[in-house]
Amino acid sequence: LSPHVGLPNVNFDVLSAIAGSRSLSVNPGYLTDAEVHLIADILKKDIEDLNQQHACAEEIYEAKARLLYFHIITATTFRPREAWTIGIGDISLKNECTQITIRRWGFQQIKTNRSRRRDSLKGPMAKQARILIEEWLNMLTLKGVNMFNTNQPFFGKMNDSKTLIERDHISNRINELVRWATNDPSAVAYW
Repeated sequence: LSPHVGLPNVNFDVLSAIAGSRSLSVNPGYLTDAEVHLIADILKKDIEDLNQQHACAEEIYEAKARLLYFHIITATTFRPREAWTIGIGDISLKNECTQITIRRWGFQQIKTNRSRRRDSLKGPMAKQARILIEEWLNMLTLKGVNMFNTNQPFFGKMNDSKTLIERDHISNRINELVRWATNDPSAVAYW
């Protein structure tokens, strides 16, 4: 931009020495990679514990949705609510690149059409996020969900795939773990 508007170049080395280096991945609540991995490990353990306790199928389903959702918000630049309200048709698994689109539709309320965007999974959680997305899509197919209905929520309820799982069933546990991992009583993955 500097050459086009006649402004002097900024020496970012000096700025970085003062302010610190910038992070290449943005996580909910600005979690460190170690905190993200710790939370993901606990969410996996939650699923294992529910299986060992022979919990009801819906509890296990929601725990799996929680883990997948956490991976998506930590591997994209989406706001938590945007990630929660994606549709089945918003997921693209072409080659090695996993892309998710944010668009206006029944559950996704974006401010303007210019807010539409597509993001690829990135960062330390991207590979596992893709695996979880593939497993989730396979599970939805086995449940008989219409995978060609682009206006079907990705995080639909177990027994009513056209209705979103209650947000609190997912966000409360994640927010609890974010507070614990950061030792910050006010930390949350914002909505």
